[in-house]
This record gives sequence, C-alpha cells and structure tokens, in this order.
Amino acid sequence: MRRVWAILTSLSLLAGVGCSSSYDIRMNKTLEDMRYRKRLDDNLMPAPTKGKFEELLVFVRPPKNLEPAKEFLLPLTDPTKFDLEASFLEAQKVDAPPPSDGSPAAEGAKPVEVQKQSLHILGRVKRPKNPNAKKKAEPVNRGEFVPDVLALLNAAYAPAELTIDKFKETNKKNNKFKQHSFAVSGKNVQVYLYSPKGDPYEVALIFEYPSKEHGTLYSKIELCLESFALGKKARSAFSGAVGDEVTGEGGTGGTPAVF
Repeated sequence: MRRVWAILTSLSLLAGVGCSSSYDIRMNKTLEDMRYRKRLDDNLMPAPTKGKFEELLVFVRPPKNLEPAKEFLLPLTDPTKFDLEASFLEAQKVDAPPPSDGSPAAEGAKPVEVQKQSLHILGRVKRPKNPNAKKKAEPVNRGEFVPDVLALLNAAYAPAELTIDKFKETNKKNNKFKQHSFAVSGKNVQVYLYSPKGDPYEVALIFEYPSKEHGTLYSKIELCLESFALGKKARSAFSGAVGDEVTGEGGTGGTPAVF
C-alpha cells in the first residue's frame, strides 16, 4: 500500500512540474510578445487604415516620423500600372542656403524644409472577381510587376541601373523579399520586392534617406519589414495582433478581398 501511495505522490509531483513548466513557457512567450510590441511602437508609426491599404489588406507600419505624403513622390507616368502607390515623408527644417551669387543670406531668412527620409510603396493585388459586380476593363498597359517597378526606379534614381539579377533574397522574420541597396546623390536607397510565384500580392517598398542616417534608421527599417503583412494576416494586424499571432509561416495567410 505504501508503495502505491509513493507512486501516486511521484506522479502528482511530476504533473505539477509539467504544469508549472508549461505555464512558464506561456508566460515567457507573452512577455516576449509584449517587449516586441513595445519595440514596434517605439520605432514605427501606426499603419494607415484608410483608403487602399485596408481595402487591399496591405499592412505597413512606416518608420517613426514618416507621415503620409499628399501624393506619390516618385515619377509615376501611368497610375493604372499599379493598384497601390503611396509615399511617406519626414522633412526637417534647415537654414536657408546663401544666394547663388555668393552674397550672405538675408537677415531673418526663414528655414527651409528638406527631405530627411521617405518610404515609397507600390503594389498589385490579384483579387477574385465578384460575380455581382459590374465588369471592369482590365488595364492593358501592364507588364510584369517587377520590370514595371524597376523601370520606374531607374527613371527616378538615374544614373542607377537596376536589374533583377542585382537583387538578393532576404528574410525579415517570416517575410521573404528580394533586396538591393544603392547610393545616389548622397542618399541610400533600399529596395525590397515581395513577389512570390503564385502569390496574389506583389509589393515594392523603397526606403530613401541620407547616407549619414543609416545607423539611426537601420533598426526601424528592419522592424517595418518584419511587421509587414498581407491578406488574412494583414486583417489580423489591423485588428491589433502582433508577433506570431500575425506572421505564422510567412506568405499572405489567405486570399485578398473580393472586388
């Protein structure tokens, strides 16, 4: 009898240890998610929730201090090429430059605003058709997404010559991109292309900032790319989910909304 009681006591202790271990794991995971959420909030802006971003289920949190620009800031010769185009901008005030003739700046000259950093986003989404909606004519002047993006960037950042073979695959948490960075006119430009084969989403994120700001902005750009979400995962992110609640195993986590 004593032996039976000893066995039961041992099993109870093991069960208690197991429950405690499981609780500690869950608690540590919760604390880790809270710390990560705080990092996101400290370094990133809220995701835009109006217009095309939420309609298309594209979730992007720009780096801190980047505000939506009134219009897309790169030369867009044909707006029908993309379903989404948006720019975010941080400007800073600096002293007005002296006149070009070499004379000193006028007393009381007002500071001028110059661009400190910016983020440009281009996207296409292949969404299932709504059989009840009126038929819309498909754009006829679209080529493949990546070549169309590179053509736009080559026009905007000449003499840069971007070709897809210069891009390397990179992972940011569970998001997979093709990435290429280059310098032009004292600025760093980082281009990230999300265009997996068979995925209904194709998105380009273009970060632009003064070269001397790289150390300051690097972690913010990394977090922006980590929190990037599309489709079903974007819907969860818009509702406030974060971390593994959103990212799962990568991809869009579902089909886009119906037209």
